[in-house]
Amino acid sequence: MKNLLALTLSACLALPLGAAQAASFQLEPGNWNPAVRSQLENLLGSHSWQGKKVVLDFDNTLVSRDIGEATFAQLLISNKIKRSSALDVISPAFVRQGKNISLDTTADLAEYYDELASLDSHPADVEAASNSYAWVVQAMMGLSPVEIIEATRAAYNHNRAEQDRPQNTDSKWVISPGKTSYRVPFFNPEIVDLIGQLLKHGYDLYVVSGSNVWTVRHMVTVELMERVNAKFGTQYKIPADHVIGASVLLRDKRTGRLVKDAFLAKENERYAAMDPAELVHYELTNQAVFPLTGFSGKVANIIQYITGPAEKPFLVAGDSSGDFAMLQMAQYRLWFARLEKKNYQQALSRMIGKPEQGTWMVQPVLTARQPGLLKNQAHLKSLSEIAGLKWQELNESLDIWKERGMYRD
Repeated sequence: MKNLLALTLSACLALPLGAAQAASFQLEPGNWNPAVRSQLENLLGSHSWQGKKVVLDFDNTLVSRDIGEATFAQLLISNKIKRSSALDVISPAFVRQGKNISLDTTADLAEYYDELASLDSHPADVEAASNSYAWVVQAMMGLSPVEIIEATRAAYNHNRAEQDRPQNTDSKWVISPGKTSYRVPFFNPEIVDLIGQLLKHGYDLYVVSGSNVWTVRHMVTVELMERVNAKFGTQYKIPADHVIGASVLLRDKRTGRLVKDAFLAKENERYAAMDPAELVHYELTNQAVFPLTGFSGKVANIIQYITGPAEKPFLVAGDSSGDFAMLQMAQYRLWFARLEKKNYQQALSRMIGKPEQGTWMVQPVLTARQPGLLKNQAHLKSLSEIAGLKWQELNESLDIWKERGMYRD
């Protein structure tokens, strides 16, 4: 017995440090689909400590639901964003599905934004929604990043919506009762664990989001990392310039110069740390910064700020059509399949060729009622019975991936 223990110990000591640490990559089971969790553990464990670049979408990927829209709701509720002649200039009237859309015909600015996000200018225009990404951050003209971060804190509300599944509730911020509202975002514990494990195993993490950059940076570097640090230790962080989002030119009120967030986050320590005493000196203009961080614009931002033209990200994670382009440029892909969005599942499944199917991992999730990750179809059915969800329709979304051989219970 002693000889066996000695042999085992000597074999472990003979392993390179990186290999020994890599072997410990283990996700908490939580509500991960077991097959997806196993794939992630094997993939990420075998490539630890190599500085591999991982690019993650934020809304409905790192966080459940949409923090950009929830922050917009808070800015509307608090009257920080309101109709003005300057807003009229960037808000054209248009017709969608036979309906006249304008700031005069919609119930509020949220309804106008929702209509713009659903723009159908041409059947071949798969990126029409990117106009709404620009509009919603342009609508913040005149505000400082401090005001946006304050609205973000209020929208997030200390992760309160994490209780929506156990309490069978559906937390929302209501702008116009019975007309416009946005769900309250929260971090799933499985995602907190995944981010901690990635950082612990030496991966180089970036976030590229269509939401405004000040909201997402606060959520990543403060709210998410607070939870990661509590579990894994305070030595881990995601740098401010690793968070890339939609933005506008900023006017530095001290000098009158127009400046860009991406360079401030990299070169100005107080700005990167989101020091309110520094941020208050900047005012958002109505001039969008290009390339926008949506659809193919995400690829452009990845090339410009993360990989350069010759390198591919090791792993990309996303959940919507706005992520299709950057998912296609990755070596490996983690897809959070929002079962309420059957059209996303149909569109993406048609784009994936058979040779690359093995590079995809499909994790089913819910984001409306009973939000969170799903283990399997039986788990989906049990939650549907609790909340009265339309199980058959949700299951059809999952069947799209089963039929492609890219998902198994």
